[in-house]
Formats: sequence, structure tokens, C-alpha cells
Amino acid sequence: MFPKKQRISRKEFVSVYKKSRSFNFPPLSFKVSLIPKGQKFSVVLPGSWQKKKSLRNKIKRRIIDILKKSKDSFPENLAVICFVKKEASLLPHKELSLKINTCVEVIKNSFPRGDK
Repeated sequence: MFPKKQRISRKEFVSVYKKSRSFNFPPLSFKVSLIPKGQKFSVVLPGSWQKKKSLRNKIKRRIIDILKKSKDSFPENLAVICFVKKEASLLPHKELSLKINTCVEVIKNSFPRGDK
């Protein structure tokens, strides 16, 4: 889990979602928006595709771990919402990591450092 300062709150979620740019990389989809200060992250998994919370949390922990490792690659002042689709549960950790790192590179190039 991200520290509280790096999580998108429920109030911020709606504004970030509405003002964001979309990046689609099956089985992941990202919504990225500029914010006044700091980096914030959120990972969203629908409860409908996996009834067992333990399996949903396992996927979520994997994705959060990968995002934490690549968090320094993101420009400052960015809010990132990661939507996970059902197919992500079938991918091994290494393949999921490669997909997320590819996404991070595309997002990084779309939002250069220092852009406000």
C-alpha cells in the first residue's frame, strides 16, 4: 500500500478521473492527470470478476509493488489511477511487471518532467 500522502482520496478521485488522459494497455488501463503537488496513485479492481477478496488483493499488491518500484520514473505533480482488467490475474509477475514498465515509459514521455 502507498503511504497516505501518496494515495488518491475519494474526493480527489472524481476530479482526477474527469480531468485525466487515458492510456490503454490491455489488461491495464491508466488515467493520468496533473495535480498541484506531489505524486498520487490508486489501483482499482472490480469486485465482480473475482469474488474472493484474497485473490483480488494479491493482484493489487503485485501492481502496487511494481508501481512503487517505478514511481521515480513518473514526473512530479502527477496523479495515476490504474484500472485492472480480469486478464491481469492470469499473467505471471514478471510479465505484469514488463507491461506496467512499458506503460510507465509511455506516460513518462507524454508528461515530461517540469510540465505544469
